[in-house]
Parts: sequence; structure tokens; C-alpha cells
Amino acid sequence: MRLSLLAAVTTFGTAAIAAVAQAPPAAAVVLAPTQLIPTPPQVALVVGGLNDLTELSKNLFSFAKNLSWKNAPLFLGKTGPWAKIVEGLNTITNTAATDHALLLPLKGLAKFKGTEAKLIGDAYDRFTKTHGNLLNKVRGKDRQYNKIKPFVGGPLVTALTANEEAIDNLTYLLIEVADALGVAAGIIEDNKALDRIFDKAIDAFN
Repeated sequence: MRLSLLAAVTTFGTAAIAAVAQAPPAAAVVLAPTQLIPTPPQVALVVGGLNDLTELSKNLFSFAKNLSWKNAPLFLGKTGPWAKIVEGLNTITNTAATDHALLLPLKGLAKFKGTEAKLIGDAYDRFTKTHGNLLNKVRGKDRQYNKIKPFVGGPLVTALTANEEAIDNLTYLLIEVADALGVAAGIIEDNKALDRIFDKAIDAFN
């Protein structure tokens, strides 16, 4: 195989905290290695981070629908919809990497179970479906790739590859912290489906 906006990286999912647990902002959450039971703020930390990634992906839809071979040369001046897509993918990559670092201490806790695990699985499902939809829009149908690749191909493939890797790394961590068998299986299947979409998009522009 990036929060609602980049400025939310440090607060990481405060909206989800209010919705899920009425807990303090995620920036105030302390993930102590000796804490054995996941708390509502920690559940909200995970769900909020995934929801923010979903919003970052949604924010790129308007640029994706305007992609064409005609505006690909604008990328050389770092303008136009192709530049926005590459920039947005890099933001999602960096955010997913930050999320991974923030959630890493959860490996020292008891795994999420039951409703908590389902909240995480549902948030991950929303993100992967939204992001897969974005990638399909970027790849498009019957694009004149040979006219696009000279301007955008290399940077776009680099951004897509890094994006996939960061999301995969975050996914592996989520599978480790979500103990419910059905939830973990669902995350794995969602990840496989997203990886297939990544492969098609990377192949198209490579």
C-alpha cells in the first residue's frame, strides 16, 4: 500500500472523541505502556484518526474529477489538479505515518474487543472504500496515459507507492490491536481490496 486537515494531526480525531466517548481531545490522551485495558479516549484516538484520513481523501474528489491529459502539463509549474492530487496523496501518506506512530503504544495494551473493535473496523472500512473510490477516479477510464505520463507519471507513481506503504503499515497495526476475529478479518479484506486498486493505479501511470 494522510486529520480532517493537516493541522489536526496533533489533536488526532477530537470529533470522534466527542461522538464515541465524550472524552478530552486526543492530544491529551496518554498511552501508558502499563495501562492494560484500552480506554474510550484511546478507541476515539483510533477511530478519529481513520475518520480524518477519510476526510483528507474526500477532499481530493473535486480535483480528481477535473483530471485530464490536457491539464497534465500544468503539473510542471506545480499547479492544476494533478499537482493537487500528488500533494494530497503525500499529505495522506504523512498523516497515516503520524497516526501509526501515535497508535504504536497501543500494542502494549490489551486488544480492543467487541463494540470497540467494531468501531475501529467500521471506520477503517469507510476509509478504504473512500480512498479506493478516489484512486479509481485518479486512474480514470480511457485516459490517454501516454500524454499524461511525461508530465505526471513519475511523481504520481512515487506518491501512490508511498501512500500504499503508509496505509499498509497502519493497517498491520490495526489488525494487531483489534482482537475480534470478524473485525480483523474485515480489515484484512478491506486492505486487500484497496491494494488491488493501488496496483491498477500504479500500473496505469508507471
